[in-house]
Amino acid sequence: MKTRTTFLQRIALWLLVIPAATGAFAQTDDWYYIDWADEFDGDTLNTDIWTVQVRDNGFSSQWSASFVDSEEVLFLRDGNLVIKAVESERGCPFISGSIWTGDKKTVKYGKVEVRFKLPKGRGTAPSVWMMPQDLAYGGWPNSGEIDVMEHVGARPDRIYGMVHRSAGAGDNADENYILFDGETDGYHIAHIEWEPDSIQWYLDDQLYHTYYNEKTGPDQWPFDQAFHLIIRFAVGGDWGAVPGVDKAIFPQEFLIDYVRVYQQAPTAVAAIDTPSVRVAVSDARLTVSGAGTDPQLTLYALSGAVLRNVPAASAMDLSALPAGSYLVAVQPQGGSKSVHKIIIR
Repeated sequence: MKTRTTFLQRIALWLLVIPAATGAFAQTDDWYYIDWADEFDGDTLNTDIWTVQVRDNGFSSQWSASFVDSEEVLFLRDGNLVIKAVESERGCPFISGSIWTGDKKTVKYGKVEVRFKLPKGRGTAPSVWMMPQDLAYGGWPNSGEIDVMEHVGARPDRIYGMVHRSAGAGDNADENYILFDGETDGYHIAHIEWEPDSIQWYLDDQLYHTYYNEKTGPDQWPFDQAFHLIIRFAVGGDWGAVPGVDKAIFPQEFLIDYVRVYQQAPTAVAAIDTPSVRVAVSDARLTVSGAGTDPQLTLYALSGAVLRNVPAASAMDLSALPAGSYLVAVQPQGGSKSVHKIIIR
């Protein structure tokens, strides 16, 4: 384990973006590419991505809505996911919907973006948030929570972004909010940019909060694990219900136009100390130039696991590898090792 950590630390010091290679790379503005997404353009919910959550009392007695699996409250319409909160006689004053990507889609670092239209009125509490796939540091809040956006109808002109973690004891949230024009009219875009050293929150491309990794351990930074995504329309709660639920406003709808999860994707990366070394990928084949005769090539997963090792070659076959990001170490004979990041599409 110590060897892997040292290797990844060295990679962090070596990386430097260089000009694009051919064919195998895809990039967007800000060096991100879409890892997975749902545009909600079909007729039914994509169950390869989402699972409907069912729970009486919304997972806690403080909530005023039960989450149900019903087309009455959860459906697609005109390219949107619609989560609807309506009055009910099923033991809870309201029913609504909640979906999550647990065990199907996760994200660790990158950019998570959601375009949405809010419901209106006191008692509404829509949110898009993330929870750890595995409780590596224990139960909530020890393993963390990342809230991409939260809104409560009692404060209609504010969007909140926050994390929860064990640091701070009972006050375990680090949060901020942004005031936005138009209140709940129209669509807005919320996104986070999550990196090993920080998480940043944006609304309509305006940065309003940053949480930093202080390198003091998982009490303060449990955000080094894979998280899944949750979209939920809650009603009531000890935050959303202040100063009470206005039953006259219901039914209400929370609309999601899309969810997009990006990963950082520099088109090619090379070591600072050996800038002459270049890698290129085309037709499922990696080639190396500028490293002399028959360098050693080692292919790594981003976790640090060794996938392939070619002791003396200037090329490597990539045809059996799935799409994704990889690291290639190039060790010239008698020279300095360089590390390169490649994206296979």
